[in-house]
Amino acid sequence: SYILAGKTDETVKTGIKIPDGYVVNGQVPADYTFKAKDNADITVHLTHNNVTVTADKPKTTNDKLPDNPSKSYPDGVSENDLNKTVTRTIKVTDPKGKVTTTTQTVHLTRTATVDEVTGKVTYGDWSTGAFDNYDVPVIEGYTPSQDRINEAKVTSDSTNSEINVTYT
Repeated sequence: SYILAGKTDETVKTGIKIPDGYVVNGQVPADYTFKAKDNADITVHLTHNNVTVTADKPKTTNDKLPDNPSKSYPDGVSENDLNKTVTRTIKVTDPKGKVTTTTQTVHLTRTATVDEVTGKVTYGDWSTGAFDNYDVPVIEGYTPSQDRINEAKVTSDSTNSEINVTYT
């Protein structure tokens, strides 16, 4: 709450300053001209500013909020909070016992929104991906435990997995 002082027909600077972490809905008058009577209140509507943190530009608690530099980013917006890698390892053991390993990797990401006043973090949805099909090598005279490993959808609930293929 600000109180302006002035005389009739005098124009004064309002001096209204927006607190860190807030944004203005509408306009903030820079000056005000007094009338003889019925001077109207100036109402400024503020909302909390939100900043989005992307997976490629994570933050730590050492980083300052852009519009509230007296505060740092909260926990929950680091590299590991916004990025997830899921791996499927395929191990094929040939009839002579030689193991060939193929690693399939899917990188998932999400964004975080930080309320610059309260520090509350809300998350966007995780991206999704898929492991590619894998055709098991054919070895003349042998039958693999499976001919093909199918494409598989990868979500944030997916975990690292290993598939072992052998021949008889």
